[in-house]
Formats: sequence, structure tokens, C-alpha cells
Amino acid sequence: MKVKQLFKQALDNEFIDLQALILFLTIEKQVVSMEDDTESLDLYFQKNHSERMNKELIEYKKRMNMKCIKPLFQVLTEQGYALTRATSKTDALFKTNGSEAEMIVDDYIYIGNEKYKTKNLLEEMK
Repeated sequence: MKVKQLFKQALDNEFIDLQALILFLTIEKQVVSMEDDTESLDLYFQKNHSERMNKELIEYKKRMNMKCIKPLFQVLTEQGYALTRATSKTDALFKTNGSEAEMIVDDYIYIGNEKYKTKNLLEEMK
């Protein structure tokens, strides 16, 4: 998957943290291109970069006035994993007709059938 495709999904689903990461790396720092494969983002999810990247992204989101409105939940549905923003676990299950839901605080989320590391990007949503 290309970075631009992931960015479109981030826009469509209001994944502010992922939008911020991609914009920061492509426009601000110019170290990743929208045409690059999403694997080019892996470097920025490594533990040795987590503290610095978290601070950089929080500051970038403040400067760009980017805010998360609702927490992100990963929900198990009949079709597989889905992501949704909801006010609570119950709301997430209701919105997706899912059977299980968890607020994203782990190291991974699923977009489609692809797994992405996200823990440090979503710290402030806890």
C-alpha cells in the first residue's frame, strides 16, 4: 500500500494521529513521499524513536490545530476488524454491529486487513 492510500483512509476515517504523522513526515520533514510504500513509515514506530516522535507529533498537531474528537475503537465484526470513533465501547459496538470492541491503546490497529503499529501516536487518547 502507498502512503497516499493510507493517508486517504486516514482522512476518510478521521484518524487525526495518522494524518499528522503522514503530513509531518511528507511535508514538514520531507523524509517520506506520498508515493512511498507504507513500510517507509515503520522506522518512525520503532521504540527508540517513540518518545521523540510522540513529542514532535503532539507539537505538530497543536501548530496545525489538529484534534481528536472521539477515542478510536477496534471492533470485531462479521466481516473482520473495523475501526470507529465512538464515545464508549457500547457506542462502538452499536455503530458497527460488532461483537467485541477495544479502545486502541495497544501497539497495533487494523485498517482493512493490514496491521499498523500505533501505540505512541494514540497515547493522548487514553
